Amino acid sequence: MTSAVLNASIKGIVVIAFCAAGILKVTDNIAPEVHNELQKDFAELAKVHPLKVWFGVDVNAELNRVAIGYSQVICALLLLVGPKAVKLASTSVLLAIETMAMQGFYWLGKPAAMFAPAAIGTMVLMADLFKIRR
Repeated sequence: MTSAVLNASIKGIVVIAFCAAGILKVTDNIAPEVHNELQKDFAELAKVHPLKVWFGVDVNAELNRVAIGYSQVICALLLLVGPKAVKLASTSVLLAIETMAMQGFYWLGKPAAMFAPAAIGTMVLMADLFKIRR
């Protein structure tokens, strides 16, 4: 009983965290200062995006921010209500997003504190991934 409550609580926290992060990326109606900071971060991250670094393709920072925001919200909701295969796919997409964020911050030479949210999100998603696979 306790493990079921703990698993449901962790799942709820993951869904709320990724939905909130995605919504903040998409709209400035909730927290304009956070949204503006995210716009600046995505403008910096666009300079070291893998498509730009490896293939020389310029990445539109605004489009990237909005696409990642919507992806986070959709994948988080699918983690909550989707079947097992969809949950695995959603977790994979969220892990890719978190990995790209950490890689971008590393390539920009940002301090380790910038990695913390993505690193924690990655660890929680990995734990959830192992739980889903069972």
